[in-house]
Amino acid sequence: MAEIKEFKGLFYDSEIVGDISSVVAPHCHSSEEETIKKYASNHPFNIIRLEYPSVDEEKEQDKYSVATDTLNKWLDTGILKYDDTPGIYIHNQKYTLFEEEKNISNIICRVKIDDGITKPHEDTSSAFYDDYKSDRYNLMNATGAVFNSIYAMYKDPEGEIAEIIASGDELITEFADNLGTIHTLWKITDADKINGLKEAFTEKQLVLADGHIRYSVAENYCKRIKQEAVEYSGEEPFNYVMMELAVLGDNLPDILPIHRIIKNKQEFDEKKIIEKLNEKFDFEKSYIRECDAPKIKARLAESREKQAIGFYTGKDYYYIVTPKEKVMHLSDSEILHKLILEPAFYITKDNAKAYLEYGTSIADCEKKVREQEANCAFYLNPMKAEEIYEAAEEKKPVPKRTNAFYPKLMIGILINKFEDKEEEK
Repeated sequence: MAEIKEFKGLFYDSEIVGDISSVVAPHCHSSEEETIKKYASNHPFNIIRLEYPSVDEEKEQDKYSVATDTLNKWLDTGILKYDDTPGIYIHNQKYTLFEEEKNISNIICRVKIDDGITKPHEDTSSAFYDDYKSDRYNLMNATGAVFNSIYAMYKDPEGEIAEIIASGDELITEFADNLGTIHTLWKITDADKINGLKEAFTEKQLVLADGHIRYSVAENYCKRIKQEAVEYSGEEPFNYVMMELAVLGDNLPDILPIHRIIKNKQEFDEKKIIEKLNEKFDFEKSYIRECDAPKIKARLAESREKQAIGFYTGKDYYYIVTPKEKVMHLSDSEILHKLILEPAFYITKDNAKAYLEYGTSIADCEKKVREQEANCAFYLNPMKAEEIYEAAEEKKPVPKRTNAFYPKLMIGILINKFEDKEEEK
């Protein structure tokens, strides 16, 4: 079902750039301006300068031309270099979260673009994402490259794939990022191992975990290039997209919930909101100390089966909100959007940009509300990996930005260039 392929990755030359941790960056969105500025200032060769380039007013260049020129310069000077031989890469991450140590291994490879391969579980059809889709397409079209992977999950109940990737053949790089995660990139070059992985994945269903828009952009890019091609075999690099594949189970990265912060509602009234929702929801009030995030997180976890959602309005208490009748066909994030935000706040996916912010930290969300930078906040339990997979299999999309994976994907560890140059070297 999934066709994977080895390739010659493009990566930084540490002898030129120095510490690799200073030139890579965590995956972020174009709206995260402070994060983008921070990493761009970390190093003159930081990958964020390619992923989110700036307009060069002096040379009268748009940002996509700037990215193309920068990429070509870094290739010409050896800052970025192609791997010597094609392979399938193993990305190992060792980290600590909530005082628990984890060591996970993912596969980075090319995956054939095909409507039947992946089943997105997030809804990205809103006009809210049109600008972002256009931006990512224009960057891909200008540079002919992808600077970060798309995240996908697969099942390996028999451990067949785990056995093959237990050890890499060649160490590419190792570094610790600014959050303490130790990244190790290996490459598999052994022909038997590569063929074993290819064969194993022909029986696998891939489910997108992160990168739904980027996958859609890659599809559109592939369709356009294919239409313009004089000759077409189906094996050209543009038919594939770089993916990081994580196995469903204990080896999967942690899944964090993405909470909702409501802002710019001039006539926000807590009592009126509760009155609007009282018919369908129960509100249980609990008093808290300032920034009592662990307590709220624990209460939500205890009430997971009741589809509990946290509701905070800036006071010395919060609510656990639960449906009076369990809503079997909706995920928690869908309940929040369809049954709370739309009817009580008049927030839809088309106007969400004006009223919603997102965060993975309850404490940070609470702080914004307490300091009156926002009206209120809603807290969610994280989805389980099995729930994400099932939602995709059942073709039940959930609202965009429902889950965050930790550790975040890192941009710049490995780059996929679509042109054939790397295949010929």
